[in-house]
Amino acid sequence: MARDAKLIIMADVRVKERLQDYAGQLGMTLSGLGAYILGHWVYQQDKMVKPLFEDIKDALVHYAKQEISRMHALEQPNEAEPNVP
Repeated sequence: MARDAKLIIMADVRVKERLQDYAGQLGMTLSGLGAYILGHWVYQQDKMVKPLFEDIKDALVHYAKQEISRMHALEQPNEAEPNVP
């Protein structure tokens, strides 16, 4: 995947040094390691968080439909019961 967007991140000097060390151990540049880390994080979010939000959305829609049905049932009189004053 081409890297054609620039992203500037401010971090503590110690964090930068640790990342630089890890990048060196992996034979990567600091920029390459940063892109890998961010790409992996985005992938994890897409894999885990999106389905969770979809499940929550589906549950809310189901609950709303049940409540609307319940509300309509309360508004309409039961035809089986005779109207006795």
